[in-house]
Amino acid sequence: MDFQWFDDLAAVQETGHFSLAAQKSHISQPALSRRIKALEDWAGFSLVDRRSRPVRLTPAGEQILDVALSSFKRLADERNILQQSNLMADHYVVRFAAQHSVAWRFFPDWLQGFENSFGPIMSRLRVDDLPDCISSFLVGDVDFLIAYNNPLIDGRASGAISEAIEIGTDRLVPVCKPDENSHPLYSLDDDTSASLPHIGFSPGSSLGKLFSRHMAGRIDRDRLKPVYQNSMVGALRVRAWNGSGVSWLPHSLIAADIQTGVLCRAGANQWDIGLTINLMRLKRKQDSQLDHIWQHLKTTTSAKQQLLT
Repeated sequence: MDFQWFDDLAAVQETGHFSLAAQKSHISQPALSRRIKALEDWAGFSLVDRRSRPVRLTPAGEQILDVALSSFKRLADERNILQQSNLMADHYVVRFAAQHSVAWRFFPDWLQGFENSFGPIMSRLRVDDLPDCISSFLVGDVDFLIAYNNPLIDGRASGAISEAIEIGTDRLVPVCKPDENSHPLYSLDDDTSASLPHIGFSPGSSLGKLFSRHMAGRIDRDRLKPVYQNSMVGALRVRAWNGSGVSWLPHSLIAADIQTGVLCRAGANQWDIGLTINLMRLKRKQDSQLDHIWQHLKTTTSAKQQLLT
């Protein structure tokens, strides 16, 4: 697999034509077609809907391109950080850990906003499943843990955390594919006991535990029939695009999908699950720059809360 193939896929998405995409990539159209086919063979599924005019990416193609471009950006950012670290060996690199669903959409904007008020910092982000993020946090491999409020943190890390600062909010929203009339294919608000296909988080995942805790007593357990489970929100999003069922997904992830009509709400606001995004620091982790960052966050967060009250 060649990283250049994703640039070719992005060119197809942008132009809507293989010939124009080939010109943009400075190669022949047959060569570009071969690259796209090779990428599809590597992925194991179709990435381009060749029947449409102009051609467009399939939902799976859009998803994998989004993930690839985000990953390449993070890789480039990490390279820049390492290069700067070599030039500034005495400068501390602030290390964050965040679960996938927080890191993908929330963290880049939050970090930019923080640096706008605090000033530029050298930072590194570890993205992983929440249990692995907690493990790295507890052994001191990272300075700060960013995660949704979650019972897993209460059980494993609460005693070691000096304090948690709320740095953002989100919510899990039930969504599904709309029908031809832009109505939900599956509705939680229907006055019926019929079961609904559920695209859900793996029961043992951090968001799976959180979902189960918040939904206990709110819905008959037999109403939701599991048809697919995954710990990755991106994978659930693709299945929701395909019309496989109802899925509770972070609003920060699917707001654009709702706006464009790719997805629609599958229930009223009462079905939403509120999420708090917290930044945490270990009690034993003491450093002058980390203290400065922590105090700045506490001050700015408190000021924002006062403005809202």
